[in-house]
Order: sequence, then C-alpha cells, then structure tokens
Amino acid sequence: MNREHILALLNSDDSFEKLRALKFVREQSIFNLSDVLVEMLKNEENELVSEAIVDTLKSFDVPEVSKDVSALFEEDRLHLRDLAVV
Repeated sequence: MNREHILALLNSDDSFEKLRALKFVREQSIFNLSDVLVEMLKNEENELVSEAIVDTLKSFDVPEVSKDVSALFEEDRLHLRDLAVV
C-alpha cells in the first residue's frame, strides 16, 4: 500500500476504511504519518476511530511523534488534551 492510497483511506468517509489504514500504519510502523494522524484526530467524530488513532500514535516510540502529540496540549477541547497525556 503506497502513501497516496493510505492517505485516501484515512480521509475516507467510511470508518472501516480508516480503521484498515490505521491498522496498516501501525503494523508497518509508518511513523512519518504522525502529523497527519494528529490532525485527523482533531477532526474525527467517531470514537472508535479516535481510539485507533491514539493507539497507533502510542505504538510509535520516536521523538518526532512525541512532538506531534504534544501539540494536542494546546487544543481547546479537553478530550484532545486528555488524549495527549495518555
């Protein structure tokens, strides 16, 4: 699966497509999409997809991801700030 296809799935209106893409990103450790995932998390309304995004971000143990996730501390929505702590 190439980057364009992954991004298309992540931007899909279908939650199952998003979950499939997140599983692939997590399994392949594609941490360079962390900024995309953080932005996606800010707008995601489906709780299951949001949790999958958080789980995916947590699976990446690299400084670049920590920087992207720390941006959530500045969010107005308490839910997103809480996710940054997890």
